[in-house]
Amino acid sequence: MADETKEEIAMAECGACRAIVPLNSDNCPECDISFSGVSDESLGECGACQGLVPLDSTKCTHCGTIFVADDVVDVLRKWLAETGITIPILFKKFDKDGDGQIDSAELKAGLLSLKLADLPPSQVERLIDTIDEDGDGQIDLAELHETITGVSYSKVAKEEDTNI
Repeated sequence: MADETKEEIAMAECGACRAIVPLNSDNCPECDISFSGVSDESLGECGACQGLVPLDSTKCTHCGTIFVADDVVDVLRKWLAETGITIPILFKKFDKDGDGQIDSAELKAGLLSLKLADLPPSQVERLIDTIDEDGDGQIDLAELHETITGVSYSKVAKEEDTNI
């Protein structure tokens, strides 16, 4: 019997659908996406635009969505200034159940829907801890307002009442 030597084909994972394909493929047989190259980096998908970015990224290189809570308050502040949307309107957009509180699921969904941030659970909790002044694990309008503006919401509300 002759020894048959099988040539091993180097394989790689498709970054779009995670199928295992030959390394020299031009496109994925599963999802038909074209390959632009090979990366040794572990990649993850941006929840906002589905672009592939290195797992250690703090921001999506495709759409600018933030992945780390540290910059989200500044991003919100800038976004509000650029759009002219008020903090109470933003709060209502995030408070989907209308209970006057933003929980972690609502915060994550709200930031993602506006393509401002795609945070993992640990970063969402970190952001809530930053904003949540009374420690109840949720964000109310006054806490969000004070975090973004540095001014007490009750003070702003009193000033608005006296100007009526």
